[in-house]
Amino acid sequence: MSFIIEGWTSPVIPASESQRIDSLTQHGLLLHTSEDIFDTFTSLAKSFTHADVSVLSFVAEDSQWNKSQTLPGARKIDRELSIDAHLIGDGLDYLHIPDMQADERFFNHPRVTDGETIHAYLGVAVHDRNGHILGVLSVYKTIAYKFSSANIEHLTLLAQQVEQVISRTHNVMASAQENQIMAHETLKEDNTNTSYAKFTGLINGSQAFIHQVQESMGNVQNITGVQGQILVLEIQKFHYLKTLYGTDFMQHLDREIQYRLANILPESCCTGRLDKTQFGIYLSAELHISQVDYCTALKESLEAPIEYSGKHIYLNINMGISTIYHPHSDLQENISAAREALSYAGIQNQYYHEHDDEYERLLERASQIEQRLRSAVNQNAFTLVYQPIVETQTQTMMGMEALVRWRWKPTEFLSPSEFIPIAESVGLIKPLSKWILRTACIEFAGLQEEYSAPLYLSVNISPCEISAEDFVHNVFSALHESGLRPAQLQLEITEHALMTDFAKAVTKLEQLNQAGIRIAIDDFGTGHSSLQYLQHLPVDTVKIDHSFIEQISMKGEGTPILKAIIALSHEMGIQLTAEGIEQWHQAKYVRDNDIATAQGFYYAKPKSIKETLLTLTNVDFA
Repeated sequence: MSFIIEGWTSPVIPASESQRIDSLTQHGLLLHTSEDIFDTFTSLAKSFTHADVSVLSFVAEDSQWNKSQTLPGARKIDRELSIDAHLIGDGLDYLHIPDMQADERFFNHPRVTDGETIHAYLGVAVHDRNGHILGVLSVYKTIAYKFSSANIEHLTLLAQQVEQVISRTHNVMASAQENQIMAHETLKEDNTNTSYAKFTGLINGSQAFIHQVQESMGNVQNITGVQGQILVLEIQKFHYLKTLYGTDFMQHLDREIQYRLANILPESCCTGRLDKTQFGIYLSAELHISQVDYCTALKESLEAPIEYSGKHIYLNINMGISTIYHPHSDLQENISAAREALSYAGIQNQYYHEHDDEYERLLERASQIEQRLRSAVNQNAFTLVYQPIVETQTQTMMGMEALVRWRWKPTEFLSPSEFIPIAESVGLIKPLSKWILRTACIEFAGLQEEYSAPLYLSVNISPCEISAEDFVHNVFSALHESGLRPAQLQLEITEHALMTDFAKAVTKLEQLNQAGIRIAIDDFGTGHSSLQYLQHLPVDTVKIDHSFIEQISMKGEGTPILKAIIALSHEMGIQLTAEGIEQWHQAKYVRDNDIATAQGFYYAKPKSIKETLLTLTNVDFA
């Protein structure tokens, strides 16, 4: 029931209020803190709609709590003064009030007449998976203003992204708690007849860890056969976290990891810190633990959000596993094998990997590749092919991306996805990348002498390359030697390339961009913080990752994330390029949604520079 107070109306209470409050509590949204994970969405909402202020709020029993807002101000508002609560009470998907002073519900409202002087309001509901309205993403202006249908659509897309963040965070926290309880109970039950030493905290160093494992193995009744497993667990982007959040946070992180490991590991388990970023765990064979279930429980427990200074900070955890087959096995070799499996897990985008016979085969292949790679780099035994980048509206070629190929055996071309990571790991990527950039510029300059239509060349930049001190110098040297103008070159970088030192990377890219060189973000949308980084980078083009293109339905429907990327880029004036176009309905979608350029097998396969030149005059990408 609502009531009128001196010319304004209080919000009603929805029929599903108890279920709504329960959902807010379960999702952890009633903690009275701001959360910077949502700041990107309020910032974009304000930008998209040209509003004065944007707020993401969650309405509790008696108060509205602002989790994110673009201007300083009160985080808590009484519910009877909440405009967002009207949307919730009426069960609306959105509420649009162009002129608050002309609306009988609000013409004398304190937030209209005093203080904030809200005169125009637009709010969109944020739901849980059961359809209950948890909160509102809203914008407002201090003058009367009619928000457009496009504003409503943009705000709705951002609200859907907020819903995904809330759902994902809730799933991680709930699953981690559930798995932690299940794993602890199972391991506790398995340990009832054991007599191992009690878990007393983390020990430091691999030798101390090995000594502890040997002592534990000495108590195992299984004299022969498999003794257990060594897990090496690694925190990804450790140095980035230290740079971003500081030493105090790293100390807090260390305590938090110890606490979480202590809660989920059995008392009989051995654990220790191998180095700053890696932890070792020994699981006895007598525990009879499911490897998949336990790795999942570990990962979900350690990746649950860490609260620090009012923020939720997320970790990425990878694991490598090695089995101890004999009681007198060399445990240092087991640790090394687990570390090798850990590296492979990262390359294969898996969260854990076990060292096994197949992995031995892959290691042998990697060793062969590394040996041949060294001589190949010295002998320039690589070739470049070029894939057209096509303007979607006119079907004309605007540029081309240089792609490296290596015939490492007479009958086998090796995929860059296989040899580039090896080149990065053994320190060969810098000379290889320098050769790619230089050769691509020279070949492209030769093509432009024969074919004068204006085109641009796009070259991928390795994360290792961008961190090199001579990176900027190498780029300008390649331009000078080839005779290309800066405007003819585009450099493609991934979000991962910025992680080592974001500030230095931005400084280098700004220097190149100011000289006229285009900057493109490759594989956009696949990183955790793409929206945040985009606002601080000198970016000309965003390349939409092929994974989003693959999800376009035959009916021409893109995912909410794809729609948000398109809307964001259009609002910021950044050109879009769609990667991986292979089918007609995908080409139609990118054309209909004003994605400027695209590339993929639908238009053309990569070709040598000579083949590209021969076909340029007969190009037809329709």
